[in-house]
Amino acid sequence: MAVISLPEAKAYLGIADAVTTDDTLIAVMILASVSALEKEVHHTFESASKTEIRNGKAVPRIWLSEAPESITSLHSSFGQVWDSSTLVDSDNYFLQGRAILKSAGCWNIGNQNYRVIMAVGFASIPDEITMGVRIQLAKMFSEFEAAKERLTILSKISVEGWSMDFLAKKGLDPVAVSLCKLGVKRVP
Repeated sequence: MAVISLPEAKAYLGIADAVTTDDTLIAVMILASVSALEKEVHHTFESASKTEIRNGKAVPRIWLSEAPESITSLHSSFGQVWDSSTLVDSDNYFLQGRAILKSAGCWNIGNQNYRVIMAVGFASIPDEITMGVRIQLAKMFSEFEAAKERLTILSKISVEGWSMDFLAKKGLDPVAVSLCKLGVKRVP
């Protein structure tokens, strides 16, 4: 289940379904918006299975990158063999937010000696998340439209008779050319 579909995004941005010019761009911006917000809140939105390899540190907890909905399996191995013989019995630990707590004692010290397979994301995306993605998308799309407008204006400007398009085709940065003509030098 997508956090927001392309038709929903276009409706929110006020773009008619029949207008498909920016569909690919909007689809990429949806993914970028979701990714940015997921990183911000340290939580996957869409329901998925995620595997993490963690270090044991002789403490009673193993920290995960996000709070999972549940632990599918937990393995402990010093040789990174992840089979039924390395499965940790679920009676030996419990989940508390982003931490897997050992029921008694501490986890074994080791480098990448625990593999956690966990269920992350929401079965049903909360409305607050959908709205956050819409707002992020609208901001990105607005910035893109403003940049496109600036480029349109810049393409009509000329430097001593040479158009910006001509200078760009020749591999010259029109802004740098303008600054050089004004006597401004780049500082390395």
